[in-house]
Amino acid sequence: MLLKKVIKKIEIVMSKILIPPISNLFAFSLKKFTTPYEKVFYVASTGRSGTDSLSKLFEVIPNFYSTHEPKPAMNDFEMIEKNNGNAIPMKKLYHNSKSNMIRLGQLKHKKYYLEANHIFIKGFIEEVVEDFGDKLEVIHLYRDPVKVAKSILELQRVPSTARGNEWYLDYKAKNNIIQIEDELNSNDDFKHDYYKCLWYWYEIEARTFFYRNKYRTIRFIDFKTENLNNYDDIVSLLNKLEITYDSETIKSIVGIKHNQKKSNKTELLSSEAAEEMHENFKKMLNSKGFIDPEFDKNSMPVFKLET
Repeated sequence: MLLKKVIKKIEIVMSKILIPPISNLFAFSLKKFTTPYEKVFYVASTGRSGTDSLSKLFEVIPNFYSTHEPKPAMNDFEMIEKNNGNAIPMKKLYHNSKSNMIRLGQLKHKKYYLEANHIFIKGFIEEVVEDFGDKLEVIHLYRDPVKVAKSILELQRVPSTARGNEWYLDYKAKNNIIQIEDELNSNDDFKHDYYKCLWYWYEIEARTFFYRNKYRTIRFIDFKTENLNNYDDIVSLLNKLEITYDSETIKSIVGIKHNQKKSNKTELLSSEAAEEMHENFKKMLNSKGFIDPEFDKNSMPVFKLET
């Protein structure tokens, strides 16, 4: 109990300390007096896809230090700068704070680290790869694009707005893979905010596709959000990850949902309209050469990208 309190205080302090001499000393101490993780797992996702539930699942598995969007979350300023071509603030925050925060689980003698944080794939995957190399494995958690986009719209976190850019992305950003600013701004057929939310889903999946091809020595494992409700699917995931678990403990938490934010949502679009608009959006993306049109909600789009 005392160790938990001490580590909690360290988390609060270290998440705010960005002075290199202090952070370097702490990094040295962690490396000198703790055993490095055997594996580091990150979740690549859009958000609004079950990341909190996934992190709770791994909390009950022995030897895991499992977190959900821990401080520093790497969102807002650093993420915005990174996606507009300036990687320096993100690199500084990672090396002066985030890297140490990741390793706090080593003080608890944990063998594995898992972080479910949708900023990872759009902000600091390069830093994690540089830091941990082949120890890194990525769980690609994906959910039906209509459900994700509709959830973001109903939370009023639309990409390109101040609230949207804090955690999601700006469709006008320099580093985007799917560059369709003109369509979203000027084409009357795609001016509805829901299309910006759909763009975000495709942008994140395009980045996941890009990085799994760029980092071919790092394993990416696909897992559908709805499979969090199925014991057999969860067991299959854990077996792929070569993780030891207790069957009864896993059964006790299957299907428990977290962070749904139902009270924060206002329905702005019917499910039928959202599905129809998605079909139109897919056709537009295909016409511009971004995706292969032959996919549905049960499969992933095939992106036509240079990697």
